[in-house]
Amino acid sequence: MDVDSSTPLFQKGEFGKEVLQVYYDRLFPAKELYDWLSYGDPKYFANREISYAIRVEGADGKDDEAIIRFLSYDDFAAFKKDIKIRLPLKMDIGAVYNSRPINRASNGNFAPVEKELVFDIDANDYDDVRICGCKGKPSVCKVCWPLLTTAMHVIDTALKQDFGFEHIAWIFSGRRGVHCWVCDQRARSLSADARAHVAQYLAVISSKDFRFKRSLHPSLARAQTFLMKYMDQIAADHGLMDIEEHANKLLSYAPEAVRRLLSEKWSEAGDALSSAQKWAQFCDTIQDHLSNKGARENANYVADAVFFYAYPRLDIQVSKQWNHLLKSPFVVHPGTGNVCVPIDPTAFDEFDPEKVPTVQEVINELQVAGASTGDVPDWKKTKLAPYLELFKEFVRRSNSAALKDRRAERESSAMDF
Repeated sequence: MDVDSSTPLFQKGEFGKEVLQVYYDRLFPAKELYDWLSYGDPKYFANREISYAIRVEGADGKDDEAIIRFLSYDDFAAFKKDIKIRLPLKMDIGAVYNSRPINRASNGNFAPVEKELVFDIDANDYDDVRICGCKGKPSVCKVCWPLLTTAMHVIDTALKQDFGFEHIAWIFSGRRGVHCWVCDQRARSLSADARAHVAQYLAVISSKDFRFKRSLHPSLARAQTFLMKYMDQIAADHGLMDIEEHANKLLSYAPEAVRRLLSEKWSEAGDALSSAQKWAQFCDTIQDHLSNKGARENANYVADAVFFYAYPRLDIQVSKQWNHLLKSPFVVHPGTGNVCVPIDPTAFDEFDPEKVPTVQEVINELQVAGASTGDVPDWKKTKLAPYLELFKEFVRRSNSAALKDRRAERESSAMDF
């Protein structure tokens, strides 16, 4: 489809078939996704499940949505061709199976054999600690986004330092969350039980009344050190302790003597004390209390509060289940029009979900740039450029490591023979 340059073709909020035709034809990085999901092995991609949500006409003549699962493709050409025909509203990625998913009916032993280790972090899971305008809504803002920033920092560090994983992609979900893809060969070949153990190791918080019963594991002590840097910001921006319910919740983590002391102080001060000041008093008063009591008393009062308010909240079922699908990078979120772009792991703090390019914006940028000339790829003419450059480099490094792994495996097999 040609893009007329006379007037903006799409306005923010508009989303239809015509938008997707342009996007999938000129901007969607199908080749980069194919390269990523094949890890340099076409047979690997051929056994990968791809799922689409597509627009169909309902019985009442109105647009409806249908989910098509267990699609698979022999090669990149077939993958690209089908995308342009179906124009999916959403594309999800599944496991790699022991045969082609599209032919599963003829395989009585059809089963998954590999899949990236994935994590899903959703801002709505923090609704009991965020009181911005996003609470109870499928959205995020600059006030509550730091909760997800801290989650990415903590999980990324743990995956790298505690498990030794290297090839980790973080993707904005398009609306209110982030997805983590761990792509190392060791991660992709993990059993279901092993995935569950990793997820449970990282999840930590099992309930709203969770308390640490012993000294913190070194990984959790590391996480607490990091989270403490964000608690001032979280306490201040959310104004949590300005609300009696949350002030009382915070005090519930303190020993009885500290609870009584601070409760009296805060009642006397009224509105004169800010949320951030109350948080600082909480930490200082507990430190004084422990110094007086000595090392025999449980020292996890502050940690209990920090982990409740700021530690990552994971949906571990997403990580454990082989058959769980996860949204593909660079698809368009059907509710917001945002492109699901990758997040630079060296710059988590700089990512702003409110500045993510929308499909309408990038197509309008193409309109301004004019027709394709072949000299410069279309995506380089749009706000997608830095995100796609980041993804290309990730795929290059990931595939290079996969090639080395296969070479090492062949050499090991030859020596065994």
